[in-house]
Amino acid sequence: MRWSVGLNADYVNQYVKYLTDRRLEELGFGAHYHVNNPAKWMAAANDVLQLVNFFEATNTSYEVNAG
Repeated sequence: MRWSVGLNADYVNQYVKYLTDRRLEELGFGAHYHVNNPAKWMAAANDVLQLVNFFEATNTSYEVNAG
């Protein structure tokens, strides 16, 4: 019996094409591949509002108590 976790070459290729379409659209271009997101569970990690340079970004995800 062969077990599969659901990740195979076709799945990953479709996900990369989906991400490519998203980035093209963010840059003002039309989608090229027109594929659906096969990895809805990855949306939280990749649906970012803006892309920033890590070394130039200010960390605002926590607050220091100055009191």
